Amino acid sequence: MLNTALPEAFKDIISKYGFNNVIYAPQILSAIRGALTDFMSRHDIVAIYCNGYHTKMLMADFIFELKDVKIIIDNYKGEESSEGFKIITAKEMRANNVDGVIISSFDYMDSISEEMEREYPEIECLNIYQKVQEAGINLQNAYYENAHPYQYYKTINSLQNAIRETVGNCDELYHQLIGEYIKIKDFRTAIIKARDWGEND
Repeated sequence: MLNTALPEAFKDIISKYGFNNVIYAPQILSAIRGALTDFMSRHDIVAIYCNGYHTKMLMADFIFELKDVKIIIDNYKGEESSEGFKIITAKEMRANNVDGVIISSFDYMDSISEEMEREYPEIECLNIYQKVQEAGINLQNAYYENAHPYQYYKTINSLQNAIRETVGNCDELYHQLIGEYIKIKDFRTAIIKARDWGEND
C-alpha cells in the first residue's frame, strides 16, 4: 500500500534540515547530453581533453553522443593510442585538425579553459559543468558522483559507523547522512534517519 504520508514527510526534512538544493541525476545527465549533442553536431573533429577516470565515465555514460570522438588529449601521454583512441598532446591539436574540445575534468576545468583560451583561441571548448550550471545545478564534485548512486554507499556506511561509535552529539553526522540518502533519492530511509536523529536529540 502506498504511503501517502511519504511526500509530506520528505518535504518536512528538506525544510527542517536545510537540504534546499537537492540534485537529481536525470537533470544532470540531461543537461550534459544536450550540450554534447549540440557541440558534436557543430564540429568535424572533436577531442576530449584529459585521459582518466572522468573520461572513461563520460564515454560510458554518453556512448551514443560521443561515438564520433577518436582523439583524447593527454599532455603526459605514454602511448600513441589507447582502447581505440588516438592519444595526442595539446600541442598536436592543430596538426590533427581538431576544431572542438570537450573538457573532461572537474578539478582542472578552469586551468584547461584558460590554457585553451590563451594558446588555442580558434578551437571552441565545451565545459560540461558550465552547461550544468546554466541549467540551474551547482555541482560540488564530478557529475558521476551525483548521477551514480553507488558512489554514495561507501560514504553512507562510513557515516553510519561513525554515528554508532560516537558518544555525544551526532548532529553533523546525521545531517551528512540524511543528505547522502536524499542525493540517491532514498527518501524513505532519509525520513527514518531524520526520526532517529530527533529521538537522539
